[in-house]
Amino acid sequence: MRHNGWFVHLGQGVCIRTKDIVGVFDLDNASVQKKTRDTLRLAEEDGRIRSLSDELPKSFCICAGRLHHSPSLILLSPYSSSTLRRRLEDPCAALITEGEEK
Repeated sequence: MRHNGWFVHLGQGVCIRTKDIVGVFDLDNASVQKKTRDTLRLAEEDGRIRSLSDELPKSFCICAGRLHHSPSLILLSPYSSSTLRRRLEDPCAALITEGEEK
């Protein structure tokens, strides 16, 4: 269950309202598909991708278009998709998983 009034920490101090998150995806698994690679490439060309860490990203989050007045924003996160999904399901999980390995 998603808690729409909450915020979720995606990395490097960036918190997004849960209701603005369209989806969270594992970068390695999702980028196998050509359509996903094309979508990420086009978003990068349009300046709609933002990396949240200098580390190699493990997941990406698609956020609703009201951010930066664009159709959507893709945030590359150093956290695994399972960690982010757990945080979406239970906003208090960030308190528990903060010390956990990314």
